This record gives sequence, structure tokens and C-alpha cells, in this order.
Amino acid sequence: MKVIGEDREDIAKAEAMIKPKIENAEKIFILGYGFDKTNNKILGLDSIFTNNRLNPSVKLKKEVFITNYENSGIINKIILGQILGQHKNTADYAWCRNIELHKVENLTISTKKVKDAIGSDFTFD
Repeated sequence: MKVIGEDREDIAKAEAMIKPKIENAEKIFILGYGFDKTNNKILGLDSIFTNNRLNPSVKLKKEVFITNYENSGIINKIILGQILGQHKNTADYAWCRNIELHKVENLTISTKKVKDAIGSDFTFD
């Protein structure tokens, strides 16, 4: 596990270090994350999320576990945007109304706090 702070002086170095780890991981845990576009780029989230962009039957390439405390609608829309490769303004998500996150294969979303999701909704085996 690697925590990335606010220091963005060496983004290229961070990308080079982190992207291969995410690409090679079998499971991805995204805990307490707001899906900031800059951080998404550093982490290379497009490689795990972008899928059949026009197909409502979506299966992610890897198992992905996300916390979305209290089921934030904005975060759900951002996750859908990531999955479908659509990086639009969060106010304009009419294009994804037919996609239901709970039907996306290999995606588990917990609406609990991180500390409560670990061990109950997510296991690290």
C-alpha cells in the first residue's frame, strides 16, 4: 500500500512507480477516495475502469472495491464516468442513466466508513 500526499512536484516519478503496480494487481481497493482527476491520472485508473463504453453490461478487468460513504450520488456518477471512459462535468450525467453500479461485474462498493467496510464488505485474501 502506498499513500500519495499533496506534494505533486514529481508526478512523472509517482506515475512511473504506481501505474505498473495497479496494472499488475489482481484486486484494487479504493478507500476514502474522491476521484480527483489529477489523482486518477497519477494512479492510472483509466486502465482498470475504462471498458465497453457504450455497453450497459459492464465487467471490469480487475476486481475493484470502493468505499462511497453514505452512497454519495456525485461519487457514483464519477465512478460511472470512469467505467465508461466519460470524463464529463459531474452535472451532466444523463448519458449514464441506464447503467446500474450494482450490476457492474467485478465491482464492489461499500457505503460504510472505511474502517467499517474493511472486514465486513471487503476482505484482503
